[in-house]
Amino acid sequence: MKIILSIIALSIIHVASAQNTPAYIAVSEDSLKGKTYKAEITTLYARTVDGGVTDTRYCCLSFEKDSVKITHVQLRISYSDGQKTESHTAGSKTYPWRMQNAEIIIENFKDYGHLNFRNNQIVGKDWSGNDLIFSIENDQPVKLQNE
Repeated sequence: MKIILSIIALSIIHVASAQNTPAYIAVSEDSLKGKTYKAEITTLYARTVDGGVTDTRYCCLSFEKDSVKITHVQLRISYSDGQKTESHTAGSKTYPWRMQNAEIIIENFKDYGHLNFRNNQIVGKDWSGNDLIFSIENDQPVKLQNE
């Protein structure tokens, strides 16, 4: 019985450690071309006397062969007297980029720390040091070099 419990415990530990191992997989620059990744940067909520406001900010990374367009989008939704109002603002800037192993190097752009490609997502850091996950926005996932 002790042997069976030991095997089960070791199996659980092995599975758990494998899931916590970052899957940094080589990806080519060409495989990111035409792909867009999106992360929610912040969401703020405020109640007002007659409703409320939600203010959400996103960042989109749209890759081309030699450049990436970085777009910051702000979506504000207001509720007042039963009426819903939406407003959008966006600003974009284009930067040169390249891959170095699993790291995405965007020249002169350091807003989200080192950006790494793993598990078909791009992972950076937010202002507090927590992981910021950019998920694929269009429906064509990135093809890895070994696929």
